[in-house]
Formats: sequence, structure tokens, C-alpha cells
Amino acid sequence: MRSADCDHWVALSDQAAIGQDVSDRDQAWLVQHARACSDCGREAAFYASLRDAVGRPEMLVVPSPAARPIARRSPIRVALFATVALAASVAIVAGVARNRGGRTVTPVTVQAPLPAARLLFASGSARLGAGPAQAGQAVTHGERIGTDDGLACMAIASSMTVCLDAMSAATLALADPRQTIVYLEKGRLLARLDHQPEGRTFLVRTSQAEVQAVGTRFSVGISDDGQTQVRLHEGKVTVRAANHVASDLAAPVQARVGDDIRVAPMPAAASRDDDLLSDLSTLPRTETRTIVRLASIPAGADVSFDNVAMGKTPVSTVLAADAHVRLAMAGYVPVNEWISLAAGATIERSFTLTALAVSAERPDRPARAHRGATSPSPSHLLAMAQALRARGAYDACAQVYRRLWSEFPGSEESKVSMISLGELELGKRNHPVAALEAFSAYLRVGGTLEREARYGRIRALRTVGRDGEADAESATFLRDYPTSIQSATLRRQVHER
Repeated sequence: MRSADCDHWVALSDQAAIGQDVSDRDQAWLVQHARACSDCGREAAFYASLRDAVGRPEMLVVPSPAARPIARRSPIRVALFATVALAASVAIVAGVARNRGGRTVTPVTVQAPLPAARLLFASGSARLGAGPAQAGQAVTHGERIGTDDGLACMAIASSMTVCLDAMSAATLALADPRQTIVYLEKGRLLARLDHQPEGRTFLVRTSQAEVQAVGTRFSVGISDDGQTQVRLHEGKVTVRAANHVASDLAAPVQARVGDDIRVAPMPAAASRDDDLLSDLSTLPRTETRTIVRLASIPAGADVSFDNVAMGKTPVSTVLAADAHVRLAMAGYVPVNEWISLAAGATIERSFTLTALAVSAERPDRPARAHRGATSPSPSHLLAMAQALRARGAYDACAQVYRRLWSEFPGSEESKVSMISLGELELGKRNHPVAALEAFSAYLRVGGTLEREARYGRIRALRTVGRDGEADAESATFLRDYPTSIQSATLRRQVHER
């Protein structure tokens, strides 16, 4: 570490020691620097043990000569040392006096705390600190997570999950065991919390607002105009604006926080915007899990596990059950693979995608029919559909998917097209009846994506109002796939109803 950083650490820690205000960001930096710099770390531990000795003299840790604090104390620090040392001495003498008569004080061993947070998932160019983010990495106090074109999720204290959307950045504060703070700099995050113990709080802070929750599911985003958008899906939160105005919210509701707090009902479309992060937030927090790392050549392929979108390669994630993984990229043959897990293992897969033979004609312009023309292949049609979808030409894309199913009903490409068509009709085109037909068509012929088709059919049934059938098929799905990500979503939906 540079001496300037150490001098800055001494100055800031002096301010904190004499009760001057130190920002949360500076407090996080103090801890981070002390962990990285051995000299400052020893000094921090030495003064902390002196302070503890005032009330608990058995906690005093006297360093060896080689490990004693560096000799660069400021006048404030010298005075503080003398004051605290005197108080500690008095406490030690008093402690000795109290323990006369045969009673022995049992020394307490202080151990460094285990990392309180770790990454559950990362995709694309997500970064933790200065390096690439990988599932399983510890997230320490003051570390910054940035996603750029990727996504990321972390587990905190085995009872909290925070997922960041693309183009987002946040810093985690863990210095206070009674309070966890996530500072959202830009973008959007979704938090899922189990009910927190009494006296423990969870906060998300932006430049405009603070959101406090105990046990709930909510998202916080920063809009282009700098205001904070809060969407509450489950439970209750308290929202505070920068001017200290506060409002208690109960789900489902949304609020926009700027100079004031504007609360409004949350429309279905706004709720669906959080579906991807909400699904990711159900990843298992337990230690007995498998880490899966996926890469592709070329990079940037869209990855889904059990039909849940997981961002673009490279992807690393924790999983608790076997899963079907699919990689897709415009102009390349999709890859489907079944991944079997082993608890505690790390599984790495790298896929070289095969380019499709796409004709020179523009995919959004139908080929002219003429005598002797060669019919396009299934892979050609699938590439056309993917290119149209990437450009937002959803109507034309749906037509190509249906053409593929009609002309090549037995091909793997046609089967994949029915799943893709169902998702397109249920989402971007908002045609749930057509989506139901597509998922049902796949199930009639069967294949490796049966789980995805069944889950899609349940969602389509629910959307068209056939709740009785949706309930029955949900019960069967939960029985057949109890540990899948989709099952976690279905259980949450049952709880919300």
C-alpha cells in the first residue's frame, strides 16, 4: 500500500475515534484498507482490543514486538492511546480484584469472522472488485459489484439474497453485525429476505432514498433522472427520502422517490419487469451446492437453466439439483445439455458453437418462390427466427417459428421453436392463447424440454384465467420437479395468492 493511503487511514480513524462524523463509505474504506495493509490492520486490531479491555479486560490482545502498531501515531492518536490505556488498566485492576477468592477468568479467544456474503451467480462481464465475478467468491465489506452487460446475485448471512440487473453497480457494507447495507450506485437490484431476527436491519441506499426491510421481496432502481423507483412484491418496507420524509409500504405497491415519495399501485407489466431477477433470487444459499461454470466460443451466447434466462456467457452459478442448460446465439446452432450435479463440486463446460449456413437473402425478407428453388433447412429457418427476434421483429419471428413447425415437425429445431414461440407469445406478443397452443404442441410430441413446456403451459393457463387447470398442473409439476427453479417460483405464486 502507498504511504498516502496509510496516512489517510490514520486521519480517518482518528476522526472516528474522537466521535467526528465519518461517512458510511469512508467507514467501509477504513475496514477494507485495514484488511489489505498488514501494518494498519495490526494497529486497528491493537486499538480495538484496548477499547474492548475497558469493559472486558480479558479481551486485551498484546501484540508481539514484531507485530506492534507502526510508529506513526498522530497527536490525537497518542492522546487517545493514553486515555484508553489508562481506562483499560483500571478495568484490568478492577477485574483482578473482582476475581480474587479462587475464581478464574477464562480467556476468550477472538477469531476472525467468516465471510458473511458470497456470490451465487454471475454472467457476462460482471465484476467483483477489480476482477471478474465468479459464483462461490466471498464478498467482503466495502467491495463493489458491477454488472455492465451481465447479471449477478449474492447471498448474505444465509438469509438474504440480492440480485443486480445489467448496467448496475452496488457496494456492500457489513461492518455492523446488526445492520446490512447495500449502496446502489446505478441500475437496479432485487432483494429477497427471510424474516430477520429482532434488532437486525437490512437497508438499500441510493443518493435519493433509503429502503428498510425485515422479511420481504422488493426491487430498487435508479431512473435516468436520478430518482429512485421501489417495487414491493412481498411484505413491508419503510422508504425514506433524502429530506427524511418516510412512508411505510405494504405489497403490492410501487413508489417513486425524489424530493418527495409518490406511492401508486403496481401494474402487472411493472411487476413482470422484475421476473428475471426474482427467479434468480431463488438460487440456493446453502453451502452444500454445486458450482457450474459455462463458457462459449464465441462468447455472449444466451444461457438458460430449465428455461430460466441466466444472461450471456460466461456464466457461473450455484445449483442444488440437476438441470437442463441451453445456449443460443443468432446465427449458430443451439446447444442443449443435461447437467448432473455432485454436492460441493465445481463443474466447468466450454461449448464451441457451430455456425448456421444462412443464405445471402435478408432474413426479414421472404425468399421469392420460383421453380426449382431449394427449400430452406430447419437450421436456416431457426437462424432466421433468431435474427428477427434479436431485431424486435416479433410478428415476423412468430411466423417463421410456425413455418418451421409446419414444414419440419420432426426436427429438433422445430421442437425448440415451439418453446421459443410459446415464450414469445406469452411475453412480447401478449397472446397467451397462442402460447398455450405452442406449449401444448410440444408436449404432444415430447422431448428433452418437457419441463420447460409444462411450466410454460401452467403460466399460459393462469394468464387466460383457467386457474383450476393451472392449479392441477402446478401440483403435478411440483411433485415431478420439487427442486427446480420453476418450482420455487410456483410455490411463491401460491403464497402470494
